[in-house]
Amino acid sequence: MNLKRNTHVDYEVKFLHHIPNNGDRRNHEVPNLGLNHWLFVREHNQLSTKLHQLNPCWSNEKVFQEPRRIIIAQVQHIMYNHFLPLVVDYDTMRQFNLFSKTNGFGHVYDDSVDASCLNSFGIAAWRYGHSQIMAEQSELKNDYRTVFEHRVEE
Repeated sequence: MNLKRNTHVDYEVKFLHHIPNNGDRRNHEVPNLGLNHWLFVREHNQLSTKLHQLNPCWSNEKVFQEPRRIIIAQVQHIMYNHFLPLVVDYDTMRQFNLFSKTNGFGHVYDDSVDASCLNSFGIAAWRYGHSQIMAEQSELKNDYRTVFEHRVEE
C-alpha cells in the first residue's frame, strides 16, 4: 500500500466558488456545510496516514474504515453534546437519555427495533435543517483579518 504524501499537494486547495472542492459539486450552495465536509475528509485522511504508520500490516480497507468509525463518533459527539442541546432543552435531553456517555460505551443498540421513520417526519427534519442555513456568510479576505459578508445567493 502506498500512502506517500506530497506535502506540496497536501496543502494546495482547489477552490470552486471560494469553497474547497470536496467531491460534491453542490458544496458551494451551502458554504458552511461544504467546509464541514472538507474538514472531516481531511481529518479522515490524516487519521488514515497515522494509523497506517502505526499498523503497516493493515489492509487498505481497514486503513479506510477505522478512521471512518472515528470520524462518525466525532460527528455523533458534536451532534448529541453540542448541537442537539441547542435545539431541544436540557430537560428533554435528560428525559430521553440523549446525552453521550462521559466514559465507556453504551450497550443500548437493539437490532429488533424498527429504526425507520415516516417519510413526512424525515421531510420535516430535512426542512428544519434547511431553515438553519444563514442567508449571509462571513469570510476572511486574504489578509486573514478583514471580514466581509455576502449573501449565499451571490
